[in-house]
Amino acid sequence: MNMRSWLSSALVLVVMLAGSTSYAAKLADYFIETWTSNDGLPHNSINAIAQSEDGYLWFATWEGVAQYNGRDFKLLGRDAVNGILDSGTRALVADSNNQLWIGGARGSLTLRESYDWFPQPAATSLVNHVMIDQAKNLWIAVQGKGIFKREYTATHQYAAEKAIVTGFSGYRLTQLPNGDIYAATDLGLYRIHDEKAQPVHFPDGITPKRIMHVATDSQGRLLVATEMGAWRMDNQVLTPVHESLINESITVIEEDSDGNLWLGTIASGLIRVDGEIVERMEVADGLPNSRVISIFQDLEGSIWVGTNGGLMRLREAPFVAFTKTDGLYGDFVRAVLPYGNEGVLVGSDAGLNLIVGDQIRSFTPAPAPTLSVLSLASLKNGDVLVGTYLHGVYRLAGDQLTPFMSMAEGLPTTEVRAILQDKSGDLWFGTPVGLAHYSVATKQVQIYTKANSAMPDDYVVALAEDEFGRIWFGTGIGAGYIENGKVTALPIEDYEEAQFSFGFQIEPGFVWIATDRGIIRFKQADQSLAIISRSHGLPIDKFFQVVKDNSGSLWLSSNRGLWRIPYDQAHNVADGKQATIPFDRFGRGDGMGSSQANGGSNPALTMSPDGNMYVATALGVSRVNPFALSQADQYLLPVVIEEVAFGENAINPSHDNIVPAGTDRIRFSYAGLGYLMPSRLEYRTQLLGFEENWSFKGAQSVAEYTNLPPGNYEFRVAARYPYGTWSEADFHYAFTVEPFWWQRADVRVGLVLITLVGLGAIIYLRIYSLQQRERHLQQQVDIQTKALRQQSEEFERLSNEDVLTGLANRRAFDTALRQHLSNTSAETPLTLAILDIDHFKKINDTYSHVAGDQVINAVADTLKHFPNLDITARWGGEEFACLVYGDTESVLKQFEQLRNSIAQTQVDIGKERLSVTVSIGVASSSQSRNYSELLQLADKALYRAKKSGRNRVVHW
Repeated sequence: MNMRSWLSSALVLVVMLAGSTSYAAKLADYFIETWTSNDGLPHNSINAIAQSEDGYLWFATWEGVAQYNGRDFKLLGRDAVNGILDSGTRALVADSNNQLWIGGARGSLTLRESYDWFPQPAATSLVNHVMIDQAKNLWIAVQGKGIFKREYTATHQYAAEKAIVTGFSGYRLTQLPNGDIYAATDLGLYRIHDEKAQPVHFPDGITPKRIMHVATDSQGRLLVATEMGAWRMDNQVLTPVHESLINESITVIEEDSDGNLWLGTIASGLIRVDGEIVERMEVADGLPNSRVISIFQDLEGSIWVGTNGGLMRLREAPFVAFTKTDGLYGDFVRAVLPYGNEGVLVGSDAGLNLIVGDQIRSFTPAPAPTLSVLSLASLKNGDVLVGTYLHGVYRLAGDQLTPFMSMAEGLPTTEVRAILQDKSGDLWFGTPVGLAHYSVATKQVQIYTKANSAMPDDYVVALAEDEFGRIWFGTGIGAGYIENGKVTALPIEDYEEAQFSFGFQIEPGFVWIATDRGIIRFKQADQSLAIISRSHGLPIDKFFQVVKDNSGSLWLSSNRGLWRIPYDQAHNVADGKQATIPFDRFGRGDGMGSSQANGGSNPALTMSPDGNMYVATALGVSRVNPFALSQADQYLLPVVIEEVAFGENAINPSHDNIVPAGTDRIRFSYAGLGYLMPSRLEYRTQLLGFEENWSFKGAQSVAEYTNLPPGNYEFRVAARYPYGTWSEADFHYAFTVEPFWWQRADVRVGLVLITLVGLGAIIYLRIYSLQQRERHLQQQVDIQTKALRQQSEEFERLSNEDVLTGLANRRAFDTALRQHLSNTSAETPLTLAILDIDHFKKINDTYSHVAGDQVINAVADTLKHFPNLDITARWGGEEFACLVYGDTESVLKQFEQLRNSIAQTQVDIGKERLSVTVSIGVASSSQSRNYSELLQLADKALYRAKKSGRNRVVHW
């Protein structure tokens, strides 16, 4: 794909994402991320921002230029190669042909084009801005000196500069479609035509002296930022962008792809103007500093804001969260349900609300207790039943919320966690003490419990009806259905010991069940069950709800965010046609109010009629448009090769493509330049001439090839967001590996002929003696082979096993730790724990080393039988080591349970019973994925545990 195609697809993406939802984002709805020098920026003042055609983002600071690929900042400072004369940088301007102009202190001016640098003669002072005009000429705005022009003469070459206007500071330049150039200076606004500069006058009564920024909007009109407000020029007439901003000191003005104006101020933060609507963002709202000095919209639609205190990025997150501050009764939301053609009901621990678009309405119950809502269900007449925690069931009819059913009418309890109206009109209520069936025909309530039926449990949290009229129920220890009054319990415990069934997705021919061990599919045709769980690649077990959207995905809610899996591939896994399931996870970082979705009540995840998904969370309700996510998935990411190294030497891929003979390793570093979800990028590579197929790399951004034979090769790399379209790099890197002289084809042919003749002679002379010895050797081989095999197997076992305890030894654990670290992702952290038996030396000295061995064996036996320890080994002496996958919080609880279990262990030493305790030091791969460093962190944590009094778990 060429560069223009990539730019076009990126712009189309911004338009499609903007048009994919009917809800206009407010400034407060944007998702905010910030960076400072603590995060890799060389300095906190962001003087300018640009994006080059290859996709890199660039940030100018007083300590150099930061090149950003979505993961890391790469610093470019004063250097003879790049031609930057001083680290202080003020100007960054992207141009065609993947060019980037960089200007700054000491008149520094240089041009980057892909991997090459073309330093230019220095200007007379600090370069504030540069501009390439329509004729390719170079214009320079210089601090304290004025505006200068260098005429284009050839590629990367310009004539000596010419002073256009001098005696003041030039801040910014822009050119209108008619060819006129406008300059922002500290002595006013200037118009330059045919190299002649004239001051531009503002309306009567307005005389801003300092013009800080000029730009053009999408209609080619001039935008002006001044110490007396922001202005727009139309037909040579300047009018204020908004009357309320006349007295505001504006530092920068830019227009985004939706036509909104973004303004920076001297001391009042960030302003967005949408027609007559003026919105502000200040430090209290998340802005790093109140002085804004640069604003830029990237090709994915994000707004980047540079301040004196760091960098901020605003993006329309995939999710929008509604909380109590937006008008909900409560933040702890348990149930969501479509209502009417546009709205969604939201039941929380404090009441019932209705969301329509971005507006929130409230319903006041009559009488008016505070309703803690647990469940919602639509009736055929359009009313809604509301299950509560303490007040039974209410009915919502129109705007009236009134009592409907309580224990007086036959409910077994006031706590109602699921409600269903079946096809016949009967009502079903799931409660903690059984399933209640209200018959419309008889006006009677029948209670199904474990005691009077085949119900697996009384605690009912989920209800659904399939196409055959079966009533499905989910309980705390199982699931099943009722057909013609008969209860059938499904053996879901046979599938990885699943018990809790939180929710159902009903579709023709199938029922999906969200459980505490994954999602289980029931196939109507043969009534078979199949599970999709951690064994198929999902990082977690427990899912609360499963809902199918309109774009071919299943959505799963959980305590660790919202998960999306491909619908067709889910069936493939359930049918045994596919071993693993791809997934995408969304959480607070994507705009959700909380990553903790709620379960145990229904429905807690739903799709509204307009296709949006609503999920109940511990901090409000979150909304996402799956179609918008699908469009983002199709975004063709630009991919760059950041570094190519032959052996230990990095080379310039623009010029160097001959690999010297004998080079044992070739390394490629690459990056997909997507900034919306950089942590989720996936890669695949292919080396044509060596590999027939693409090699999937996951998140790995380095590919290495060793000992390639001489020949011609071409390296290809592609990137995508999960589920997205693979986008190949804008160019493929072709190279040639040179041969040694003996690797040349003609030399090889000669050597082969000589070798064949020699081998023939040797074989002829040796064949007779070999035949004589063959029979004898065969007998010896048969005898010794069996013995060697037995010996080898024993050596292999002993080399990896601790003789005393039977656990893995340190050698085996070291190997396993390295392997697991190399395969560990940020989504599934790996935790290392080192255990040390407290006061072990005292045990040896007091009771003998034999007693010490008994203690070691007792601790080892506890480790062997303790659940969910992925790898356990005797580290040495009285120390043990464990590896566990999972989030840090749950893992720490697990090791606290292990410590307590050991503390309850007693060892019989002669006539005495000896209690044993251990100290445990814990470190996580989220802190370091380096083998040695992770061990050091765990060891430091162990030392702290021992120093703090022993018999405790310490996380470093």
